[in-house]
Amino acid sequence: MKKTIIAASIAAVVAAPAAFADVKISGQNNIEFYSSNTATGSNQAADELGVDRNTDIVISVSEDLDNGMKAFATISIVDDASSNDAAASNTSHTNAAGDDSGMGSGSTQIVGLATDFGTITMGKQELFIESKAAAMAANDASDYLSNEVSTSAGETAEASVEYTSPSMGGFKVVLSARGITTSAATDNDDLDTTGVGVEYSNAGLLVRAATVDKNGADTDVMGVQYSMGDLKMGVVSAQEGTAKRQTWYGASYKMGNNEIGLSTTKSDTASAEDTILSLKHSMSKNVAVYFAYEDDSTSASASTDTALVGMQVKF
Repeated sequence: MKKTIIAASIAAVVAAPAAFADVKISGQNNIEFYSSNTATGSNQAADELGVDRNTDIVISVSEDLDNGMKAFATISIVDDASSNDAAASNTSHTNAAGDDSGMGSGSTQIVGLATDFGTITMGKQELFIESKAAAMAANDASDYLSNEVSTSAGETAEASVEYTSPSMGGFKVVLSARGITTSAATDNDDLDTTGVGVEYSNAGLLVRAATVDKNGADTDVMGVQYSMGDLKMGVVSAQEGTAKRQTWYGASYKMGNNEIGLSTTKSDTASAEDTILSLKHSMSKNVAVYFAYEDDSTSASASTDTALVGMQVKF
């Protein structure tokens, strides 16, 4: 009798936290094999054969508080590396030999509060301009290949805080700030990066715009996306400081378990253009195989063609 009571008491104590906190583990694993061929003028380089792997593990926890508030935390662990027979191409590694770059380069660690007045997130995270606005320029299945518009203003960094207002008729406002990230002379303010973003969503229309001031240099991103049934189309434009403006155009179409995506990125530099064609077949809700092809013309005389096959498993 006593043993039963003690056992029940221990079980209640051990199980008690589960009543307050909801812990979830999710993620995905991608393995891709690719072949790249680079041509410069009349010179044709040999094919580069390589493999890219990407693992994302996300641990999230949430707990309901008083007055309708909810506290939450998210930890994402990213292991992303590629290797091929050209040492100079091993940009994801810590050295030219292709040693594993290890966990952490794109990982995040966030705590936050969700209330009736909006949501606040703090920690190591991507800001709205990168995680939401610029991320609209992503419709291909590949992890290794990318022609998305790129900026450094909202990249993953420590000491950031972001406020997202409640949705008001499909309209949201986002305020972002990030603390000093380096000891450079230009980082002479308590907050070296500040930004504001807006989002509007109605039926199949999604519009996001954001601007960030990073040490006096402005970065602007705007994206428009429209979904009509299985067809999704979008345009994303970005300019960072005095750099050339990049504009991404993309469309994707789902046909049962198959999805085709086509996108191209153009720059104010007329000779630079990057186009990706992607074909994806979902074998189940969590398993997919895909093919992608990229034509990357970095100048009038130089271009790289890459063909890739991969498999993704989510959990």
